[in-house]
Amino acid sequence: MAMKDLFEGSQVTLKGKVKRGRSRTIKFHVNFSDEIDGKNQLEIEKSGSAIFDTTISQKYELPDVPDGREYYLMTWGAEAEGIKGIKWSPDVIQVWPRTMTLEAVDDQGAKVEGFPFRFRQGMELVEARATDAEGMSSFDLTDPGPVRQIIPIAPWETIGNPTQDGRKWEATVRKKPYTATFYSPNIANDWKDDDGQLKQYVNLSGADANLGNIIRFKICPKAENGTKDQDLGMKGDSLYIQFIPDDGNCERDTPRPTLQTPGSIAKEGNTFKSKVEVPDDGELVEFALDLGLAGGDKFELKIGVTESCEDESIKIITWRKLFYKAMVPEFIKDDIGAEDLPAATTNYINGEKALKSAFVEFSLKQWINFAKVDCGADYVFKAAFFKRAGRDLYILPPGGLNPPPKPFGASDERTVDIQLCDIGISWTNEGYETIRPRISALDGANAYTFDTITNKRKYCLPKALAIARKQTAPGTYTVTAAKGSDGVDKSAGTWTALPPNNQPNHPGRENDGKAKSGNLDDWTIEVSDFRTVKITPPVAVQNLIGASSNTKCPVKIKIKFLTCHGHLGTSGGGRQVLVYDKSGPETMASTLCHELGHSMGMTIVPAGNMSPPGLEQPKHVDDKTKGPYYVNGLPLFSGGKRGLHVGPHCAWGIPEKDWKHKTFNGKPGKCIMFGAGGNNAEDKEKKYCDICVTYLKARNLKDIRTSFRSGARDPKEA
Repeated sequence: MAMKDLFEGSQVTLKGKVKRGRSRTIKFHVNFSDEIDGKNQLEIEKSGSAIFDTTISQKYELPDVPDGREYYLMTWGAEAEGIKGIKWSPDVIQVWPRTMTLEAVDDQGAKVEGFPFRFRQGMELVEARATDAEGMSSFDLTDPGPVRQIIPIAPWETIGNPTQDGRKWEATVRKKPYTATFYSPNIANDWKDDDGQLKQYVNLSGADANLGNIIRFKICPKAENGTKDQDLGMKGDSLYIQFIPDDGNCERDTPRPTLQTPGSIAKEGNTFKSKVEVPDDGELVEFALDLGLAGGDKFELKIGVTESCEDESIKIITWRKLFYKAMVPEFIKDDIGAEDLPAATTNYINGEKALKSAFVEFSLKQWINFAKVDCGADYVFKAAFFKRAGRDLYILPPGGLNPPPKPFGASDERTVDIQLCDIGISWTNEGYETIRPRISALDGANAYTFDTITNKRKYCLPKALAIARKQTAPGTYTVTAAKGSDGVDKSAGTWTALPPNNQPNHPGRENDGKAKSGNLDDWTIEVSDFRTVKITPPVAVQNLIGASSNTKCPVKIKIKFLTCHGHLGTSGGGRQVLVYDKSGPETMASTLCHELGHSMGMTIVPAGNMSPPGLEQPKHVDDKTKGPYYVNGLPLFSGGKRGLHVGPHCAWGIPEKDWKHKTFNGKPGKCIMFGAGGNNAEDKEKKYCDICVTYLKARNLKDIRTSFRSGARDPKEA
């Protein structure tokens, strides 16, 4: 026996044969396993001839499968007239419906439109289809045989197993409940601060999601078991987004923090709201946030399947990150030890008083050591020349050496190149200053010593440090007559005796009674160290000098020296000089933060650094409504100009009654951006004042090597 599967309505050929005798009528017998139209069998007569062993055939269309039956069986046989018995065919035909239906209802019995499903026949998964407005779907089978399975397509599922009643299937269905979840980025734990907020470094760029002012998100459904399942989302499903900037955020307005979605965006108060739709079955919804460029701004991002956006949320806080490369000669590095600044220095730099208050991090990118021979002979001095003991000292002018002793490598707009030294010397805005010492006594070597720091608060050192290196004796160099060559100018120098007025015949007078005088050509002038000028008169003048008496009198000389001053650090164009002093780690930190503050566009005075877009110009010390900012320059007491400290600075901490002081020298400035420092105990207590913090937080720190004096550096929105 052979089993054959055929669809209802298929035609089969019934065959019978009369092998001998006269022509006979053939009767075909058809049997069914189930009643068909009330019958289990049929008889079909067909005339035929016995001549030449003729085969008689009859076409027969298979009836439809009865309602309620999955299939039926059909067998047939042939009976010749006058011959006893039926010859049965060995074939058994299994007859299947050609068309099936599925009715989808919910758990309340209501018809469900749009229920998507596939069905399985054997190993074949048939193309998806969906129910109509009546909850029905009629589908043709591709091959005769059973439908093994009705398979719902996410986010739909069946409640229990679908049931079959013949050609009719029925399924109780529901759309799987889901919530919205963040598909990407996958926020790493080490990107979060102690409060669980995502630290977004808005001035950086890179592959990590926490770098850059724009974050791109993808969201998708989350199943009841908590797993991300983007297949749950169907085309047109609605998801909702809320982007909420904090009320206390910076006033910077370029670029403005915004929500960018493929849907419409509305703003209610401070909150951006958007309704978005799943673009296609199983696809993700994508959108972006622009957080702006300020530091310390806080945001909350909420998503959900309802307008209240209660499914998931992320809190974000903006930071900026800057870097430094440090270059140091090996003989200083030996004092430092580890290849980084001291821990007390870096802790202060990144602490609450300093950069952390402006939401800036500062970290080492590269440490570069170089040999003493690469310092250049002009910049290495014996400690004695600066009245110190111990190893040789490395001296640097403002900005350091250009080119530096070793290459810093490729520059980066967010990286500062720092040259460390023992002593910083600056001649900025300095010139030759006339001194008129009154000499009334000489030392045992018949010389007079003038201390430039005690008398003028200035160093005496030539700009061409090589001159100071050409010492006639350890710690000494002799001044020539040429102006500008030695740091001391005696070319126009003079001396004048100061005899008593009541002694016309005093040795200090000429024959005509005038005080003796002359140039300094015969005088020997030596610079013993950075602050000591040793003046030796010729013998004739030596014999004259003394306290006023009948034979002695003081002598006054006029001479010029090139003033300079020490500094703890300088900055400009992405370069810094930093004086390394292991006894003052907080002074180093305060100095570095001060110079970094200049690199970040601080402070802000008329005709100087521009305010960040969206912020008003801050007040200076000469404004009617007082502010703490000032700058060196003339005329004094106008536009915040004062007579000390190079560049724009901050006088916060100095009592307002003292803001009219012309230099602020000796005044207790407490802001890191005050123009003086050097006392470690005082520097340890300095901080960025609240006004400086406001403007530092608003700065665009994608580039700290370019001046902020131009509006093009950080343009306002059009």
